[in-house]
Amino acid sequence: MSTAEKKAALFGAPAPKKKASETHASSQAQATNAKSSSSGNSRVGKTIKMGLSEEQKEVKRKEAAVLVAAGEDYLSTSMFKWSADHLGAAPKFEAAANTYKAIGDSRRGWEFMQKASQSHAAYDSFGAAGNALISAARMAATAEPPANEIAADFHIKAAEMWGMYGDHVQVANSYTSAAELLEEIDEERALELYLNARSVLVPAEANSSAALKQMNVRGLEMLRKMFRFLLRGRDSKLLVEALTHARLLLLVFRAFEQDASLYKTQAAIVILMIHSKDIVAAEQAFLDSLGDKGYAHSKECEFAESLLEAAKRLDGPAIAALQTSDLMQYLDRDVQHLMKKVGVSDGSASAKISITSETSAASGSSSTIKVQQTEEMSMQLEVATGKVSGEATTTVVVEEVEREASLEPQPESSAHIQEEDCDGNSSDDDLL
Repeated sequence: MSTAEKKAALFGAPAPKKKASETHASSQAQATNAKSSSSGNSRVGKTIKMGLSEEQKEVKRKEAAVLVAAGEDYLSTSMFKWSADHLGAAPKFEAAANTYKAIGDSRRGWEFMQKASQSHAAYDSFGAAGNALISAARMAATAEPPANEIAADFHIKAAEMWGMYGDHVQVANSYTSAAELLEEIDEERALELYLNARSVLVPAEANSSAALKQMNVRGLEMLRKMFRFLLRGRDSKLLVEALTHARLLLLVFRAFEQDASLYKTQAAIVILMIHSKDIVAAEQAFLDSLGDKGYAHSKECEFAESLLEAAKRLDGPAIAALQTSDLMQYLDRDVQHLMKKVGVSDGSASAKISITSETSAASGSSSTIKVQQTEEMSMQLEVATGKVSGEATTTVVVEEVEREASLEPQPESSAHIQEEDCDGNSSDDDLL
């Protein structure tokens, strides 16, 4: 008996191999079945996602009314019941609020959640009261249309509850949540709330690395949110506060050894100072930042150094090139938006110089002229001779504004130069 015959006797004859055409047809059939099955499942999924029907909503509305009545019954008093039972009423009001939320009645939902919070606070359960107010705030913020101001007020009340409960991180978080809701509505109030959160997270006396390390790590994201708000603010005073806040972030990031965030903040400080036209302070901040380990070799440092050198040279094209360079990706998004406003307008930076020249002569003439200059050129002002000239490659447009003749000789000559940047800010220098 051959080996093949022995195998057949022991294990049975092998199944005949399918032809290639049969295999292909089977695969196509399986694919078709899978496709039809998936399409059927998708239709089922869409059906599941549908909301409650009107009949179901009516049933839920009656359930909520029963829960509200039960809660009010706990709060009622009588001859034999001298005090309200807030411990029993609170869960009834919470259940009613969630039921109203399920049927889309957000207003009733947050009203009864607020009532549940009041009952929790009545028997000194401040943590539960804070949680109920946070739930009420979420209902108000997600309503149609969103009631952001009402939601912010709920978060502020929640901060008070968390303060009595003793959870300072939740206090700061509630203030931060309220501020986020008001950013587009009331910048001044949002700033006040962010400052409240910061004072809770980082007390004034916490100025050492050891003290800052005691801060809860969740506070880092709250401080970042405040910085993003300050950078986006429409009011110029917010950028001033952003610089103060950035210096605090440096201390916090050093304490927590958050090197990546530290490097980004160092670059942001230089950008903020150059945006405010304080080149000297920007250079000093850059030099100070080099003391941080590893920063000198970072991409953020490379960007800050390039920007500083371009700003010192009044090199508009170099600043514009930086705004579109790959180094921008190493900055945070809101810092990128601020950087796009630095030193340039419509792709080319310009400076305006208004020169008032008074010369002593026999005729005693006096004139005021305006000189328009692009930042990539350098100008030479020869005040003593009353001559304005540029380099060979420079085009200078001089417009005579006023010329007055006086017969009285002037005892001395002086020139007053006023520089205006592209944003309309000005700074005066007296040239003798």
